Amino acid sequence: GLTYKYLKILQREAHISKTDLNGANDVIADFLVSDSRYTKIVELKTPTTKLFTKRQGRSDTWFLSSELTDAVSQIIAQKANWEIESQTRNYTADGNLIREETFDAECILIIGSLSSIEGSDKEKAIKRKTLELYRRNLKNIDILFYDELLERSRYIVKSAEVIEDKLTSTLVLRE
Repeated sequence: GLTYKYLKILQREAHISKTDLNGANDVIADFLVSDSRYTKIVELKTPTTKLFTKRQGRSDTWFLSSELTDAVSQIIAQKANWEIESQTRNYTADGNLIREETFDAECILIIGSLSSIEGSDKEKAIKRKTLELYRRNLKNIDILFYDELLERSRYIVKSAEVIEDKLTSTLVLRE
């Protein structure tokens, strides 16, 4: 049920905007990546980035941390700049032309950890719900958490091992 796409790194620390004449206001994404057809932007924050404030909101919500909302604002700005910049010829640091197209670029924000959610059982449930509703309502911004990314990686490795075992069994049966 999870979507896995092959990604290749086009550019680390990609400068994805025009700068002022003095070199200021440069927009830099941590990674510009590709699924071999389209470009994507990846922004990394630390696994210890706080996801919530200490205050509960109304209607069974919890206030998100400024670190999380600032990171989303940052990636939205990167996306907007890349939408413009991608329409011209761009080259990687190796001098290779970026052939992948950009249409409403997908963005991936890797931040924090779900296991860092603290509080009573009820508070944790409210926080998880708030976080899930927030990330499901972002357009083309995929928020992943470090522990969630680790879980996905383990799933991919385990699935590959199962496939390998089945192939080996099939080959043995044919012999």
